[in-house]
Amino acid sequence: TACCACGGGQRGPTPTPTTPPPTGPGGCSNDPEAWVDSDGDSCSRYERNQWCTPDGQPGRNFQGTVADFQHFANDGHTALTACCAC
Repeated sequence: TACCACGGGQRGPTPTPTTPPPTGPGGCSNDPEAWVDSDGDSCSRYERNQWCTPDGQPGRNFQGTVADFQHFANDGHTALTACCAC
């Protein structure tokens, strides 16, 4: 049998490395990038006001439960699905 490491056999083509999309700190980015909720509040406002936590829970200043994020959905997203901070 042939051995690629010792010079025999055949190797497949070398895979072309791919470049990942740019991300923010911690490897996360808002998606959609310019998302706002139904009240016009952006992801940066959710983060600044501590309305959510990075583990997808209501933040200390959000008055409600995880289910209540749906009340502010816009464009098929809630802060939990669109915002890096959430």
